Amino acid sequence: MKLSLLYVGSTLNPYGFRKIGAVAKEILPDTRLYFVMQGFFRSFKNIFKPSSQAEQFQEEELQAMAQSFRDTDILGIATMSTNADSVKALLSRIRRINPEIIIVWGGVHAIYYPDDAIEHADVICYSEGELAFQRFLRSMMAGEGLSQVPNIWYREQGVVIKNPHMPLLTTEQMSQLPFISYGVDDWVFDQKIRAFRPIEVRDYLDSDALSFKVIWTRGCPFKCTYCANSELLKLDKGYARIRHPSVDYLIGELRSVLDRHPYIQTIHFLDDCFLAVPADTLQAFVNLWIRHIKRPFVVSGITPVHADQEKMDILLRGGLNRVRMGVQSGSDRVLKFFKRPNRPGLIKQAADIVGGYGRRMIPPAYDLLVDIPVETQEDIHATIRLVNDFKRPFTINFHSLRSVPNSALEKQLQEMNSEVLQLTHSSEVLSTTFANAVLMLIATFRIPDGVLKRLLPHCKPSHESSQAFGLFYWSCRTLYLGKRLLDHLRFFDFSVVLGRTGWWLWRLGLLKPASPGN
Repeated sequence: MKLSLLYVGSTLNPYGFRKIGAVAKEILPDTRLYFVMQGFFRSFKNIFKPSSQAEQFQEEELQAMAQSFRDTDILGIATMSTNADSVKALLSRIRRINPEIIIVWGGVHAIYYPDDAIEHADVICYSEGELAFQRFLRSMMAGEGLSQVPNIWYREQGVVIKNPHMPLLTTEQMSQLPFISYGVDDWVFDQKIRAFRPIEVRDYLDSDALSFKVIWTRGCPFKCTYCANSELLKLDKGYARIRHPSVDYLIGELRSVLDRHPYIQTIHFLDDCFLAVPADTLQAFVNLWIRHIKRPFVVSGITPVHADQEKMDILLRGGLNRVRMGVQSGSDRVLKFFKRPNRPGLIKQAADIVGGYGRRMIPPAYDLLVDIPVETQEDIHATIRLVNDFKRPFTINFHSLRSVPNSALEKQLQEMNSEVLQLTHSSEVLSTTFANAVLMLIATFRIPDGVLKRLLPHCKPSHESSQAFGLFYWSCRTLYLGKRLLDHLRFFDFSVVLGRTGWWLWRLGLLKPASPGN
C-alpha cells in the first residue's frame, strides 16, 4: 500500500501535519510528505504589500502536482480554510488521473467545515487525528471496513457515515506518540520546474528563517466567536482543558529536530494558552530547557486572563526572548460582541505585566483585529487610546477581521446582515483607512496627547470610511515594518526574516544562540 501525505499552505512546518506523518511512518515507513506552498509572505515584496488572496495555481501546475500521485493508493491531505478552494481544484485533477485513489482530508478545514470537506474526499477526520489515522491505516491494510474507526466520516454506497469521536488524548497518550517527522523524505513543489523535489535547507530558511515552530499544549477554555475553538468546544467540552505531553517528551522531540537541523536559533511556541500551564510545570520545563536545548524561545499564545508575572520571570530565566498576546480591541463593547473573556482594565493590566519586560527582550507583540463591521467610531478611539498608552517598546500584529467558514462569528454577522471576508482572503491585507494608518504610527512611536486629540476625529471604522489614504497608509506601514526589522536585528535575531543571511552567519561561526536567561 502506497501512502502519500500532502499539505497545502504557507509553511513547511505545520506541526500537526508532521505529527500525523510520524504516526503514519510507524505503520508505513515509505510514506512521503509533500508540501505545496501557497499564500507565502516571506519576501520583502509580500511583507510590505501582501496579496489579498492566495495566488491560484495554473492548470499546468495542477496537472503536474496530480501526476505525482498517479500510483498512490491513499492520499492524506491537510490545509487551512484559506487554501481549501485550491485543494478542491487539485483533488479533482488527481481523481481524473487516479480514479481508484482514496482521499482522506484532515486538518483545520476538515475539522471546522466537515460538510464541505466530505464533498471532495472519501474520508475526513474531524477531530484529533493521531490515533484515529493510525486505526484507519490498520483497518485499510487488513481489508476491514471503517465502521470501527473513530473521528472520521466516510462514504459508503453514496451515503455519508458519521462515526462517533473518541476521547481526547491524555498526557500519557501524547507522550507515547512518535516524535515529529521533520526533514526526513520531505518533498516540496517547485514552481520553476513544475515538479516535486526533495526539500533543501534553503526551503526551510525561506519558510521559517532560523526558527522552528512547535505546539506543546492543546486546548483553550474560551469561546471567542472569531476563533474556530468555539466550534471545537461544541464537539467536545474537553477542548477547554489544557493538555500536553510530558516535559521530558517535549525536550526529547525538540532535541531530535535540533540534531538534524543545528542551524535553528529560536524555538517558536504556537500554543493558544501557554501561560495557563502551572508554574511548577513551567519551572520543570525551564530546568530541562537550559540543560538540553540552550536556545531562545518565543511564546505566541498569551491571553490577558493568563498574564502572570511569576510565570514570565520563570520563562525569562529559561531563555524567553519574545512574547505575543491577544488584545484584539480596546473596546469592551467589541470584546463582548466577540464573547472574549474580559473585564474593565484587564488588557491594560496584562499589557503592563508583559510590557514590563519589553527592554529585556525583543519588544512584545500584541494582536489587534481591525476592519470590524460592528465597530463604531467610539470603539476605534478606545482602541487607539489604549494602544498609545501601552508600555514601550512594543509592536502590533495587525489582522483584518476574517470569518472562519461555519464559525460562530460568521453566524453572528449573518444574523446582523453584516459582511466580512472569509479566510480565503488574507487577513494580512488591511483597509487603507486613516485609523489603521494611525495605529501603525502608534506602533512605531507614541503620539503626544495633543496631536492624538487632533487625529481622532478623522479615525473612522472601515465600513464608514469611503476615502482611501493610500500614500499616508503605506508610509506609516513602511515605518512600522522598518522598526520591527530593527527590533529583531538589534537582538541579532534571524528567526523571522533574513533566514539565508542568518544561516551564512551561522556557517561562518558568527551567529550562535543566546544563552538562556540573558
